[in-house]
Amino acid sequence: MFISGPALGHLSRIVQVVRQLRALTDAEVSIAMPSPARFNVGQYAENVRLIPLDIDQEDQEFPAISFGNQLEELFSHERPDLIVHDCNPVRWLSTTRFPNCPRVCVTNFFLTRLANLPTDQKLSFSRYGNLIKNERSRKGMPVMKDAYEGYEADQVLLADPPILVDSFEATSHRYHACGACWWEAAGNLPPELEQLDNFLLCSLGSTGKKLNDHFVRKVADKYGCRDIVIAQACTKGENVRKVGSHTIYSYKSVPLSRLVPKAGAIITQGGAGSTYQALAAGKPVVIVPTHTNHALLGRLLSKQRLAYMYTKNWKLGLLSRDAVEKMRSEISRIGPQSVENSGPGAIATRIADLVTA
Repeated sequence: MFISGPALGHLSRIVQVVRQLRALTDAEVSIAMPSPARFNVGQYAENVRLIPLDIDQEDQEFPAISFGNQLEELFSHERPDLIVHDCNPVRWLSTTRFPNCPRVCVTNFFLTRLANLPTDQKLSFSRYGNLIKNERSRKGMPVMKDAYEGYEADQVLLADPPILVDSFEATSHRYHACGACWWEAAGNLPPELEQLDNFLLCSLGSTGKKLNDHFVRKVADKYGCRDIVIAQACTKGENVRKVGSHTIYSYKSVPLSRLVPKAGAIITQGGAGSTYQALAAGKPVVIVPTHTNHALLGRLLSKQRLAYMYTKNWKLGLLSRDAVEKMRSEISRIGPQSVENSGPGAIATRIADLVTA
């Protein structure tokens, strides 16, 4: 049984792993996740058994207790032989009693004890720590010491390029850098995008903030891009509009692998999948973070000159032509192939080994 968070990045990563897993084992697979999601779940998880667990409005602020109780009831019926979770464990799993079976956490290194960074999960744990403590005590569970504990499992499979993880010394043999992982939409490019080249691509997933036209035009001008393509799962639908001398195309979902190679530059929200996909194509990346964890990845990549992170305190005008060329040079130096989409296969292989052990 997989447990997914409600963001597209979590579910799409799981779906990629499941597709690879089917070639390695005939184990029955299901995915439990909170409902409702902010996007059309069925579109991204066709031919996968999904188990939605409804979260009432009054539980939305901190849903761990409601979600945990529903998971425990689900475990009693389903009796999983292996549990794999890919979500914010403080928000969703901190009060869940897991059955006595192997458990795997799929996540990113910068959220774990390896990096020891001030994650959104740490902030959440400090805010809801007493509530978590009381509920765990009521259930006879041990005290949860910190937010990082939620990421501990029999194996912690990191959906990150090893080249980014290697500088962080693993404290346990349970951590494995499996490679980048991103989801690919099926289908063809809309006809109006077929002939575009050297455009600004805004790959924002389901968690990216809405970018105003003035900002994306400034970024496009900085990189010499005329057209702008916005892919964002929570947009209202397809839209094509002229803004000054620029044409802006907006879509809920497009096959990004057909667009990324032709883009002149890429904006992401700091989601690991979309950002790694851009780097794997050797493209300059500007990260406009939506929340704390996006900013953490942005800072890590900015420090290594692999991306630039935009915040309210950072002036886009400081991004000089020389800085852009240095970023391209650094991406070329590490080799875009080191950031390839190898994570789903490597994660699936380790899971399959546990299933058949």
